[in-house]
Amino acid sequence: MLRQAHSAYLNQHVGRRTNMKSTMDNRESQGKTHMIIGVLMAVSFPFIVLLSGPQFPSFLSYGYAKKLIVWIWLLLIYLYAVKIEKQRLLLWADEKQPVLFYFISIISVLGLSFLAGALQPLLSKFGVKAQTSQVVHEMLAYMHAHPVLLVLTCVTAGVVEELIFRGYLIPRLNILFKNSYLPVIFSALLFGAAHIGYGTLINMFVPFLLGLIFGAYYQKYRNIKVLIFCHFFIDFLSLSLGK
Repeated sequence: MLRQAHSAYLNQHVGRRTNMKSTMDNRESQGKTHMIIGVLMAVSFPFIVLLSGPQFPSFLSYGYAKKLIVWIWLLLIYLYAVKIEKQRLLLWADEKQPVLFYFISIISVLGLSFLAGALQPLLSKFGVKAQTSQVVHEMLAYMHAHPVLLVLTCVTAGVVEELIFRGYLIPRLNILFKNSYLPVIFSALLFGAAHIGYGTLINMFVPFLLGLIFGAYYQKYRNIKVLIFCHFFIDFLSLSLGK
């Protein structure tokens, strides 16, 4: 009797452990499925916005409406992360750092970014047209005539694009790929492709390089505030001084 009772207890205990493991595996699988859907949402929306409506410089009202759509996109991704994934938008929390850290980080990221931009003329040696597209020329002229829209564009790009392409995507791609290099490359490719509306390969190649720099920084230091500031600063200089 004692042996039978002991055997029944062991079977019951093993059964519970098996059920618990199965439940945990199911939750992990479901969590990864939710992440994959979230990643697809994040990477597809820029192209939906790009294909919806007229070219950016055509209408002032569309310029503001487009920014509103991008902020709504960020809100939807945030709600998806919190309500469906059951986790924060940013899986990697920013750690408090000394002032010197931010100073060195900003100088380093901006320096590498400007160096990447300086490589643009060298692409002509490889048969790539390095001139700025007509769409970009029109956009710059339009921005100069509407400074409020210029600033709003820089703020929107700095905050929304960094929170999505770096803050949201890279940590989740780390989990899905189980790799720290592929997420940086993948997010940089998506970031470059998101600039396809500017009309030339060079207008996608430089953002791709910036995506690598920003992605590598976020992978190592996990500080999104530095990247938001640098993205805003680069866009503001480019739009303000560009011709």
